[in-house]
Amino acid sequence: MKITYREAFATQLQKNLQAVFAILVEVPEGKDGTPPLSFVEGIIVSVEKATNKKITAKSPNWIFDRLWARLDGRLNPDRTSAGDTLRAVVQKSREEAFRIIHDTSADVPGAERLLEASMRGNEFASLVETLKGFILKDGMSASDERLQLVFGRDEKGRSIVDGYACNGVSLAHATSPCALVGDAFTVYIDIPRLKPKKNSLVRISLGGKKACVAFDDVSFSTLQTCNPKDLQSIRSSFKDEEDTKTVLMNPVLLKKMATAMCSGNFSRKVKVTVGGEVSIVSFQAEDAEIFICPIRPTCHYD
Repeated sequence: MKITYREAFATQLQKNLQAVFAILVEVPEGKDGTPPLSFVEGIIVSVEKATNKKITAKSPNWIFDRLWARLDGRLNPDRTSAGDTLRAVVQKSREEAFRIIHDTSADVPGAERLLEASMRGNEFASLVETLKGFILKDGMSASDERLQLVFGRDEKGRSIVDGYACNGVSLAHATSPCALVGDAFTVYIDIPRLKPKKNSLVRISLGGKKACVAFDDVSFSTLQTCNPKDLQSIRSSFKDEEDTKTVLMNPVLLKKMATAMCSGNFSRKVKVTVGGEVSIVSFQAEDAEIFICPIRPTCHYD
């Protein structure tokens, strides 16, 4: 039996809502974070009754605007700025349903394609705080002075963001959950001057040559670099190093020891001695890791 546009749209909307459901709604532990199809159907029916029009492939944009506004009210009781994120979810579902019933790769006529992801304010702030000390403030290219955020999905299909910063000597990498709408994408962003609130919804989107970050009443854009660096591949190559040694270090004692040796003179070098030939030193803690490179025995610098 041939599926209708409305049925395809409801199915795709349910699937795409999974990306943001856990962020906007407190999902009980043990649940998979997927809104039931009956919930999605109920929202669609309520919009159709309010507008006295059935949702079809030819429905005007204002009907879908009503739909995402209704979703915003039902999924977002705290009234954070989730509207644009839900609009992107609805838009993505429209495109996918259109392709399913027409068996084509064409997008919905007149629809605007969006690449967007959302994060909780505390998770975004933690990611930036971990990485911001490892950018090159006077770099040769714009990419050296910005954070690289790679939005995608892990092997279990969960949305995740990998953040990178590189200053030529150190490479920092941190991961965080996110809500990805649509396809995977990569952006460079400047270090935000303001921090989002803990429960704010941070939206990161890519349109044309600009990436936009918005939260609370703050919004800023970053022009994307023409020469992006493949920091993912560089980080992966570090993982392939053979003959490695692993030690555990207390970060409080490490900081105390380094500060004591510098005696207030932070231009002073602290010598680290590791047995054998060492090319890379990796520091790891939970969802963050720092690679110090290159590290060589002192004779290499004589």
